Amino acid sequence: QKCPILKHDIKIVDSPGIDVTPDIDAWIQKYCLDADVFVFVANAESTINQAEKNFFQTVAKHVSKPNIFILNNRWDMAAWNMEWHSEEREAVQQQHRERCLEFLVDELGVCSRSEATERIFFVSAKEVYQYRTSKNPDQNIQRRADGWNERLNNFQKFERLFSHCLSRSAVETRFSEPAKTVSKITEELSANFNRVLELCQENSII
Repeated sequence: QKCPILKHDIKIVDSPGIDVTPDIDAWIQKYCLDADVFVFVANAESTINQAEKNFFQTVAKHVSKPNIFILNNRWDMAAWNMEWHSEEREAVQQQHRERCLEFLVDELGVCSRSEATERIFFVSAKEVYQYRTSKNPDQNIQRRADGWNERLNNFQKFERLFSHCLSRSAVETRFSEPAKTVSKITEELSANFNRVLELCQENSII
């Protein structure tokens, strides 16, 4: 009820510790090859580290242009807890965004820059969780925190785009091979009919 997308047949897998798993390649081979979407939850209080990059670089070697969303989580702590002015907050946010864009576009090459801008979000998962599980959400203190509406809107936008991407990818995965098979059968039938037509024409001439 709180998350409609979970009503569908969706399997969510949390990756192991990306900097401590000894055989990450085997794990990726086992769980990631047929994954439709990847969600990279980054800590907005710091920056993307090399271990996190290495994980997705390894994924990109095994999966052709994986669909990756980046959630800069704990944005409430990173941006508002520091008591920055709006100009400082926007500058830090832009810095995070540029690093995410460089990672998706230049380092991984999984999408264009315009596509990547629609895959980067600044959220507080804790705030959304507290809001959605609260019996009186309108009285929730977190909802009245500075920048709450902006972070909530960002999370809701992520959910919409994630759901759309997941649905599109699932359709392509489930129906692409059957469609190819049907196309091949149709081509063979067409070739056979053409051959029958040619034979009929030859016999009529004789």
